[in-house]
Amino acid sequence: MSWHHRPHNSKSAGRAIAIAYDWKTEIPGVFARHDDSCPVRNGRHCACGVLGYRASVRDWEANRRILSPQLATVAEARAWLADQLAALQALRGVAIDGRELGDVVDELLEAAQEGRVRDRWGREYTREGVRELRSALSYVDAELGLLNVADVRRTDVQGLVDRLVGSGLALVRVYDVVDALETLYAYAIDNDIVGHSPVVRLALPRGKDPMPPDAEGAETTAAADDNPSGALDARPRDGEAQSAGGAVLTAS
Repeated sequence: MSWHHRPHNSKSAGRAIAIAYDWKTEIPGVFARHDDSCPVRNGRHCACGVLGYRASVRDWEANRRILSPQLATVAEARAWLADQLAALQALRGVAIDGRELGDVVDELLEAAQEGRVRDRWGREYTREGVRELRSALSYVDAELGLLNVADVRRTDVQGLVDRLVGSGLALVRVYDVVDALETLYAYAIDNDIVGHSPVVRLALPRGKDPMPPDAEGAETTAAADDNPSGALDARPRDGEAQSAGGAVLTAS
């Protein structure tokens, strides 16, 4: 956030008003409150000691975000988050027991590191592949991590996609997130955690068809031979976008 001035107040003319800002913590849905001058948002260590905590949960039915008041501790923020989530789930008429999606994310990443699951091309995950999977799933965990993994619906996933697109996230990253979510639910189905995947019939923006990393060079060379001008058209066919699992997803 930026500095704001009061030009009509002689006492404060030329003085700036510091506005605290929220910064994501390692706990999905919980944010630390920092002083406006704190450099943590610039990748440096916190210099303000954290002013407090806030928690946030999305009500997908009403398409709105519920934000907590400022709380003193992480424990209070997590308790507020759990209460809100339980209330929303009760309104939706779904059970609140069972495994949270965030827990399954942790299981998948551990399995990928240990070579117990394969990537979308049937290969063991490299260290870089695990890092990229973790990065993509961080978006999922932050928005849906506290939901029962079996209760996540297509509308929940579509809401996540719409929010990412609306935030200005690069389209290739949006597709990475969808690919990672498909991988997560493929893992959950294979391990009898859930019976179906909610990553279906999504309205996605146009993006580049995924391809195995070692095929990118050959693909680019072949395309360049066919198109000596160098203008490559990597868009999916009209009305379609390719998902990581090979399913064709409807494009908006």
